[in-house]
Amino acid sequence: MNVTAEIREKIGFESVRIETEQYLYTPTGRQWVRTLQPLSMENPLQERRTQMGELLWLHSTGQSLPFSRLDDIQDALKRASIHGAMLSALQCFQIREHVVVARKVRGKLLSNREQLKSFIPILRGLHELTELETAINGVINDRGEVKNDASKELRTIRTDLQKTKQKIRVVVDRMLKRLRSKGMAPEEGATLREGRLVIPIYSEHKRQVDGLLQDLSGSGKTSYVEPKEVVDLNNEIRLLEIQETREVERILKALTAKIGQHIHELETNEATLGFLDGLQAMHALSRRWEGVLPALSGDETLRIKKAKNPTLLLAKEAGQQEASVIPLDLELDPSERALVITGPNAGGKSVAMKTVGLLCVMHQCGYPLPMDPDSALPKLEQIYVDIGDEQSIENDLSTFSSRLKWMKETLESPMKGSLVLIDEAGTGTDPEEGGALFQAFIESCLDRNARVITTTHHGSLKLYAHATEGVVNGAMEFDQETLSPTYSFRKHTPGSSYAFEIASRMGVPTSVTKRARTLLGRQSSELSSLLQELEKNVHSTKQLKRKLEERQKALDELDAKRAAKRGKKPSQDDDTVPITPSKGTGKGGNGKSGGKLSLKKEDLPPIGTEVRLVGSQTPGILVDCTDRYAVVEMNGLQIKSQFDRLRLPKARKKAASKKPKGSMKRMNLASSSKGTHSGSFEVKTELDIRGKRATTAEAEITQYVDRAIAKGLSRVDIIHGKGTGVLMTCVKETLSKRKDIQSFRVAPYDEGGPGKTIVQLT
Repeated sequence: MNVTAEIREKIGFESVRIETEQYLYTPTGRQWVRTLQPLSMENPLQERRTQMGELLWLHSTGQSLPFSRLDDIQDALKRASIHGAMLSALQCFQIREHVVVARKVRGKLLSNREQLKSFIPILRGLHELTELETAINGVINDRGEVKNDASKELRTIRTDLQKTKQKIRVVVDRMLKRLRSKGMAPEEGATLREGRLVIPIYSEHKRQVDGLLQDLSGSGKTSYVEPKEVVDLNNEIRLLEIQETREVERILKALTAKIGQHIHELETNEATLGFLDGLQAMHALSRRWEGVLPALSGDETLRIKKAKNPTLLLAKEAGQQEASVIPLDLELDPSERALVITGPNAGGKSVAMKTVGLLCVMHQCGYPLPMDPDSALPKLEQIYVDIGDEQSIENDLSTFSSRLKWMKETLESPMKGSLVLIDEAGTGTDPEEGGALFQAFIESCLDRNARVITTTHHGSLKLYAHATEGVVNGAMEFDQETLSPTYSFRKHTPGSSYAFEIASRMGVPTSVTKRARTLLGRQSSELSSLLQELEKNVHSTKQLKRKLEERQKALDELDAKRAAKRGKKPSQDDDTVPITPSKGTGKGGNGKSGGKLSLKKEDLPPIGTEVRLVGSQTPGILVDCTDRYAVVEMNGLQIKSQFDRLRLPKARKKAASKKPKGSMKRMNLASSSKGTHSGSFEVKTELDIRGKRATTAEAEITQYVDRAIAKGLSRVDIIHGKGTGVLMTCVKETLSKRKDIQSFRVAPYDEGGPGKTIVQLT
């Protein structure tokens, strides 16, 4: 996948890439990160994900790759490859640092080879140059200088040089002391001029000192004289310095030649360290948001749970924004190829869309992401983005003309497996024409097997999403009481733009908004009101659901505590009896609304009967019943409950306990009639177990298949949903145990996809 600089900037990836550079240690690592592109080939992407997963493990054990700051050695390596060349002592020192880091990193990978298996092939690119490291250590010290004992000759020269310098210093200090006592020299000490030690003398006294004039001060008041007594010593120092230089050059040339023998290994080390440095920098950045690796979906499922936009997190850390980052929950199954996001301005539509694109690109680069581990992202082949004002003065193109140019170029590009992001589709021209044009463009993208996510205010695109298979509406929630966005995404429901409401809040005169509503027309106004009412109802439902979940959690905890106190399982209850309806139970039982709950009336109490939930002492009233659950009203709240969680009061226990025998007898009779094509009982061709516990679901599946076989059905469908996969596994394991069915398989996408299993009975 080739993500251009323009796309990186628009979706926010450039900010992430730049921040990644703060954690790099090597110049080649910086070069690698700057050219980082998402991987679209299956094997390289899986390998990158595995590598990052193993780095996450390494960090969890308190370890890391032992990098330290390294300098660029590419020029030094090029020079060392030339015969007879000489590197500086500093360059040799820098090369040694690369050798040391390569050795340490290689050792870390080897010591964890069982857990870092994906890095084993990389070891071929990390050479342990022990001999070269020893050779450099023998010559260069930790300050990047040639050591005194780099050779016997150098040690002798430097020893003599030090002695001579000490001798000349004694002579000069004695002379300066005498001249200062006579007022002929300033307090300034001896200094070097042209590599020779001289003494300062007031210029009017310079002829009173026997020696050579070497320099004058800027004002001319001070003369720098080389006394006759130190001329010979200066000559000796100069000669020793020349000898030192020649010996150092000889040593460095010999060392450079040794380095030149390992150019290939050093270049390979440098490239490999750059790659590993890039990976560890990506991992280091992701630790700031506690990143995880989501699943790589094989069926193009896009499941984003509790995801936070990384660029917003970075901006929050940098103090560039005050608001907290709201997590995004957004899911598209393989059959949902386009998503139309609507809602008010500044409500988070564009951010949600960019978040999807950014997370997909970062994922295919290998970054751990700030999201729930249960998330799953598809592998994209390419990403196309139409975001922002592309007006071009240089090319005399308006914003709309630029969008048309982008459309043309996109449709001419390979689109299979790509993601197309469009911000504010339909704007820039006549609303009706713009909406129609972008609808046609979306259709063309879908025909080319791309997936599209677009934001818009156009009602025509909302209707298109509602009426078209594979295209879904979505909206950013809006708090109607405060007229402010919540930045939470909601699927399957279009959103209102709230233009008039926001205008009123901002102080626009009522007369203006009232006139605007009139001009908008009755139908459009009613549609807007309908959307707002729907959004209000959804918001209320979510609040009620949250309260019910909290209450159910409290009941479960109470149930567990009481069970633990009695030393029994939560489902055991000494003064109640379970209620279990037979198949075919539904509201009204015999088809008459408000009647009893079952075609076998003696099995269940009628609507209006007092019941209790497991673990609760609070009585409730049975108000409704479906094939899947009962509805109990408690303290003004209606609670959905599985049948096995219902209990009758103690007064009804004796009578109710006699009922199951008849039911069991009839069930056995139905089961014994396998192979017949007649019977008095009805069996639906579809069983829905969504929301059930695995243990309950297994029993229902067994009974259902028994009855279907007895009824002579050739095929039945079991709906279990995708969810966490627990029910899907339960269905598979239950059916695998049976020898009396022909086969079972996952339903094709046009019949329900992975959320349904088709069972072939005959």
